[in-house]
Amino acid sequence: MTINEALTSKAESFKWEWFTGVNLFFINLSILVTLFYKNWNSVGVAESYIIAPLLYISGGFFSLKEIPSGLKKVIEFNPFFHMTNILRYSYSKIVESSLNRSILICIILLFISFTLVIYLFKKGIKLLK
Repeated sequence: MTINEALTSKAESFKWEWFTGVNLFFINLSILVTLFYKNWNSVGVAESYIIAPLLYISGGFFSLKEIPSGLKKVIEFNPFFHMTNILRYSYSKIVESSLNRSILICIILLFISFTLVIYLFKKGIKLLK
């Protein structure tokens, strides 16, 4: 069995684990956003100008089949696209791009975000004094 077959069979049997992994990434992302901004109004700015546009072009609201090929390559650089790809596959077995690449990118992003959150908590940034 190749690595691609192993990852695909794992993705088929562990749909809730992938769903949980994507949720953990968004939890880490929200912790990071709230740690770097001074008040709630600033958090809204991050949501409006960074997170919302990435979500809108993640492929959750449209299929990539009807998008020009040049724009597809740009959309595939969006990390939220890969999370949407995994969630779409876990529910309907429809894949817009390489499932193995999406799984790998999501695992890397989850590891980076989790490590950064743990590091910032240990350092004590924005915690009670």
